[in-house]
Amino acid sequence: MRIERFIRFQLYSKGGFKINTGIALTVNNFGDNSQDFYIAEDGTIGADSNNHFTPNLSTMINFYPYTGKNFNIGGTFGLSIPISGENNAKGVNFLLGPSMHFGSKSRLSVSGGVAYGPVKKLTNGLEVGDTTTFGSVDNFTKNVYDFGYFFGISFSLFDIN
Repeated sequence: MRIERFIRFQLYSKGGFKINTGIALTVNNFGDNSQDFYIAEDGTIGADSNNHFTPNLSTMINFYPYTGKNFNIGGTFGLSIPISGENNAKGVNFLLGPSMHFGSKSRLSVSGGVAYGPVKKLTNGLEVGDTTTFGSVDNFTKNVYDFGYFFGISFSLFDIN
């Protein structure tokens, strides 16, 4: 009678590419590209820079190579809409940049990068410093898309393998 011995080894591997979606709170800043226009008492068109961060509600798609259980580095793509700021141009912002993913199943993500969104610009050949008889420049502005930057924190909702 023959007795055979089997030695079993269990091998574990990690890796692969992960994609998850999340809801985020981001802050966008368009610097000097975003301005509030006004007419001064002497009839001169002026502008104040909106060089402040505007809170946005965002949806993010995070992608990263799976290298660890509790920390990964990857990228993110998202869409955001402003949730405050009366004088800011309204519309959808596009977000793209690197991200860090933390926690079990990388549920928490911290992102930053380039934002592409609407800002106000003067129309009809008007420029800052021109003199006008108009009482308001609201009818002489339009929203155009320009570049800025963003920072955000998101929470993963679904994993896509």
